Amino acid sequence: MRDLKVTFLIVLMLLLSVGSLFSANVSSILDLWNIRNDLAGTYVLTTDLNLEDTNPSTIATYVSVSYNTGDIVEYTDGYAYYSNNGSNSNEPTGATDTNWTKMWEVAKGWDPIGDGTFPFHGNFDGGGNIISNLYIDRGATVVDPVDNDNEPSGGENFVGLFGYVTNGSTTTNASNNNDIYIQNVALTNVTITGKRGTGALIGKVDLPDVNNGKLVITENCYVSGGTVTGFGATGGLVGANNSQRKQVVPIIRFCYADVAVSSTHPLNTTPSLTDETLTAGVFNPFNIKYGGLVGCNENGLTQDSYALGNVSGGDRVGGLAGCSIGGAIFRSYATGSVTQGIGSISWEGGYGPITGRVAGNLPPGLGGTNETGSLEDSYYLSSASVSGIYPTTPNDYGTAQSDSDLTNATSYTNWDPAVWNFTTGYPTLQSSPSSIFYFRTKATGNFSTASNWEKSDTESGTYSQSVIKPDYTNSVSIKVLSGHTITLQDNNDAFISATTVEGTLVVATGATLNVENKAGDDLIVSGDLEVTGTLNIGQSATVIGNTNSTITFNGTSAQSVPSGITSVYNLTIDNNSGVTLPDNIAINGLLTITSGNYNVPTSIVVDGLDSPSVKHLAWPKTDFNIVNYSASTTASSSFPTYINRKWNISGNIVEATEANRVKEITFYWDTSEDNNYDWINLGSTPVLFDGGVEVGEATATSLNGDTRSATFDYTFPESAKSSKGDLTIGLGNDQTLPVQLSTFDAFNQSSNNVMIQWVTQSESDLDGYRLYRNLENTLDTSIMLDTFIPGTNTSQTQTYSFIDNTIEANGIYYYWIQMIDYDGSNSFYGPAIVEVDNDFHETVDIPLVTGFVSVYPNPFNPTTTIRYALEVNSPVTIAIYNIKGQLVKTFDFGLQAQGFHQVVWQGDNNTGNALPSGIYFSKMKTQDKVDIKKVMLLK
Repeated sequence: MRDLKVTFLIVLMLLLSVGSLFSANVSSILDLWNIRNDLAGTYVLTTDLNLEDTNPSTIATYVSVSYNTGDIVEYTDGYAYYSNNGSNSNEPTGATDTNWTKMWEVAKGWDPIGDGTFPFHGNFDGGGNIISNLYIDRGATVVDPVDNDNEPSGGENFVGLFGYVTNGSTTTNASNNNDIYIQNVALTNVTITGKRGTGALIGKVDLPDVNNGKLVITENCYVSGGTVTGFGATGGLVGANNSQRKQVVPIIRFCYADVAVSSTHPLNTTPSLTDETLTAGVFNPFNIKYGGLVGCNENGLTQDSYALGNVSGGDRVGGLAGCSIGGAIFRSYATGSVTQGIGSISWEGGYGPITGRVAGNLPPGLGGTNETGSLEDSYYLSSASVSGIYPTTPNDYGTAQSDSDLTNATSYTNWDPAVWNFTTGYPTLQSSPSSIFYFRTKATGNFSTASNWEKSDTESGTYSQSVIKPDYTNSVSIKVLSGHTITLQDNNDAFISATTVEGTLVVATGATLNVENKAGDDLIVSGDLEVTGTLNIGQSATVIGNTNSTITFNGTSAQSVPSGITSVYNLTIDNNSGVTLPDNIAINGLLTITSGNYNVPTSIVVDGLDSPSVKHLAWPKTDFNIVNYSASTTASSSFPTYINRKWNISGNIVEATEANRVKEITFYWDTSEDNNYDWINLGSTPVLFDGGVEVGEATATSLNGDTRSATFDYTFPESAKSSKGDLTIGLGNDQTLPVQLSTFDAFNQSSNNVMIQWVTQSESDLDGYRLYRNLENTLDTSIMLDTFIPGTNTSQTQTYSFIDNTIEANGIYYYWIQMIDYDGSNSFYGPAIVEVDNDFHETVDIPLVTGFVSVYPNPFNPTTTIRYALEVNSPVTIAIYNIKGQLVKTFDFGLQAQGFHQVVWQGDNNTGNALPSGIYFSKMKTQDKVDIKKVMLLK
């Protein structure tokens, strides 16, 4: 992003180089007057101008003599006329006279350039030349009670060298779509009298309510000597510096005023009756807003400026500004006396050494701060006289400065000697103050520590140690260099724009980084931005995450990614309290979620994802974004058909080529979600199912340890309408379930014995089996039974059994089987659960858990008993499926009571025909639960 002033000066030089087609020189009063013929033009003052003829007491009266070019006289019609040619002896005849140019009404003085109907919306550069003796007398006269509003009659609003300035051809548009500059103008010995909106240089700046983002900038201007008098919104240099919308702000910078500012009717207290909501005793007077530099700073910005003159007015009276309503004042000061004159009325007025009243804050994105009224680093003389009636004490905005410290540079926070000269009797602006600087980091450290920064007038120039910290108002650009980490510490705020983060920028807890709006991109992250505190994006400001950059939100309370961030590269969420994302934010690199989660109104755009512990998902970026993306994961109870976790992934990739729509997705789960299923030893390969439809087998797996994962090639749909995304993992239809260990069960027998039985389909390199038992579902504290059963190492089905005759009491028992290989490796499977309720002369409370209790015998031929339990009364159905998933047998029991139940299955189907040998699945369904048990029929 480029400095607006530098940009304008470059353009101005180019325009001057190609001739007057694009700019016009102003070298006479006539040239200045004729600006009103092209209010959108660009003008450069090339000489000093003496406007003494604007004063009625100075202008000559027309007589019938010969006049030279440039002579100005008052004619009998009361207007001033400018002689257009030498030896002019013709009597003026009016506006169409080619010998004379008709100008202002002599009694009123200079007619301001631009008004409320046809405003000035061009550029004017005073070139540092002096315009002296400007006289305007367009003030109100007496209070007029006839029209019921008691507004002083007569006079004109918008009074100054320029009357009304905006960036549009009318006050409601911005047709030229350009920034407006009025700069380098020097006014001396002025006598200005107007009504509402009066200043020596500009009566009123008012940006329209049009979203074009263009500004009016008044800079390097001053007025010295004389008086400015008005009736509301009256300032030494500018009457009103306003905007109708907070998305754009007019700026006054590097300016000063040394004139006396006063009200034409200082004691007037009558209200405006145009506001029909006014009630008796509540006033809204005209007689408000008087400031030494600017009368009204409403949604406007005033910075690096000062006022020396005395100010007296009605209400809202300040040494620098009459009021700052939703505006901001930075690095400015005032020394004059302040006198409020309106009296004690019921009105939200005030008076103060810097400003009479502040209200609201200019939004952070436009130069505002969290300070009251956005007033920072501003000062006034502690000896200045400040008097008023209402309120009883003045508003103490800013910081009092002792007269003896005026030339002490260290007394002024964040003031730069490159801008301010402290060797005079009071701080003055340098002859050519640098508008704003290029900042870059010098070392790792605190953002607010000036010694960590260096600055230069040009981006490629020589950088020197900075004595100020960078912010929105003093920088062309701010750069955090690679290798540097800059931290915005707790309880600090920073206001930035045109900032590039090549290294690391950290926003600590309690700190706030405010990104403000200028031209171009306002924050470019090429390295890392870590937000533990708060990130604010001002209105219309933009944030860009370049390739390989990462923005991290890792606070401890809920955070929000501002809506100004529409596109990033890598985004990391590490906040247990959650992060709210703006709708449709594009994450063009990797979305990493390490803790917490995100909220979003509708959806986001994502390329890659890394979230094994939260979303239980990960896939690399492929440079093809998923639009309308969202992902969630929930637990389920579908094992062994599927693991007890499922995912819902929605979104589509708008690419016609299928290869571009493939993401290599890795799914994560833990052993509790597959009942510690032994995928490796049982030779099982995870299969991905989408809406119950098999997608394909895993291309990579990690199935050891507590956390497991499987990777699949998943093709996203091209259109959102065809998206399913209801995903889970199980075994494919062509896999036996399981391959090696088919069953493992425990059954209570007579004589206080428990039979443990297991069936294998194949074995290889197996040494044998050991058994473990516990009274609770914990393998770590179980006891090993005194047995070792050698393996057969055959590819044929084998059935094993063992009788545990060491049971000594009723209860619920848990058994595990340990499979030990020849190489010493081993794996566990289980538990098998059995209820022992023989007569041990004691009772055991057996917990009721809805689901299967046992299937015995298993394998069976020809019948088996299926036992199950109900925690509460519930309707029950048991359905039997073959290995292909086909329904073969149904038991519909209707409503059954709480407790234990059983049913004998004859190994037949619903037509009564005997079924062949094979593996079957028994599915029990109640009103709120589903349980599945594997059964084997062997003939």
